[in-house]
Amino acid sequence: QGESGAGGSPEPAVPGEGEQQADTILVRRDGQTLAYCVARSVEELPEDSALLGRLERTDGAPLYTDREEYAGCEVWEDGSGLLYVQLPDGTFAQAELVQP
Repeated sequence: QGESGAGGSPEPAVPGEGEQQADTILVRRDGQTLAYCVARSVEELPEDSALLGRLERTDGAPLYTDREEYAGCEVWEDGSGLLYVQLPDGTFAQAELVQP
């Protein structure tokens, strides 16, 4: 019985780790690191969007992503502070700032 109790305790930690695997984009500017989480897919950029640069998988890069498929993609920011990652198919992944 002691073994089954010990075997059950690691299981709840596994889904928790999986939940942390969100699509994350880190933007470093003015000495701050801002974290964004991809929320939805959109077809077009807002008109007031400005190009920030390209995402990299190199830790410490000004525009960092933890997702391989976003590496090398252009990142745009609109006037309200949302980010847009241009995907290879021409659509955009919209990312929102994660509040600390």
